Amino acid sequence: MTGQSLARARDALPHASHLCTVSFMGIQIAVHLPPELVKSLDALVASGGAQSRASVIEQALTRELRYRRTVQEVEILNSGGGADLDLDSLTRTVSSTALDID
Repeated sequence: MTGQSLARARDALPHASHLCTVSFMGIQIAVHLPPELVKSLDALVASGGAQSRASVIEQALTRELRYRRTVQEVEILNSGGGADLDLDSLTRTVSSTALDID
């Protein structure tokens, strides 16, 4: 399905404004979002706070995946797998520190 035919299909749907197409490395996915979220997303883009819907979704997904990897790594280190005193100290510090991952 080409970008134009996808846009026509989206426009034909009754709740087309609730769909957002995101492209990651050339792969497009359709994401169904609640109307309130789409409204906020569009307001952010319209105000110049973001370049596009896709850029906001890409940043949010990247942040979420990075956060989950960090939590998983901290859990592995906290489980005692490979007792390394330097890493144990680092783990305690990191696990009690709020992470600003942006």
